[in-house]
Amino acid sequence: SYFNRHVFFCLNQRDPGEESCARQGAQAGFDRCKSRVKEAGMSGPGQVRVNKAGCLDRCSGGPVLVVYPEAVWYTFVDNDDIDEIVDSHLKNGKVVERLLIPPSVGNDGQPGAGAVVGRSMNSQTQSALVEGPAGSLQCALDMPAT
Repeated sequence: SYFNRHVFFCLNQRDPGEESCARQGAQAGFDRCKSRVKEAGMSGPGQVRVNKAGCLDRCSGGPVLVVYPEAVWYTFVDNDDIDEIVDSHLKNGKVVERLLIPPSVGNDGQPGAGAVVGRSMNSQTQSALVEGPAGSLQCALDMPAT
């Protein structure tokens, strides 16, 4: 194959009031990933290609990126998430489990069963709101001081 891995970022923008990756920081994530891959010397033939894409039909999980040939679907919140995808998956081949989008999340504007519908993070705590068939669950993880 010409490239070892292809990374596609959805940069689609929908009508006002509709979910879309463009409204959730996808361009900034794309820019960060592309520059990190280039800085690491991983861009070019036989290595990694980072591309813009139109709608990838996973709007409710956005912002969204997918890594091929593994077909691994990620969401992200900030540069730290992008850095982790680059360092772990693209550089070392290890999937970043915490950023995976559940297969049930699609384009219907509604999260699927067990979908993470909101996340936030600061230096001490990461939290997530997960919705499933039995209702909602707020999870929090205290981060150790470094």
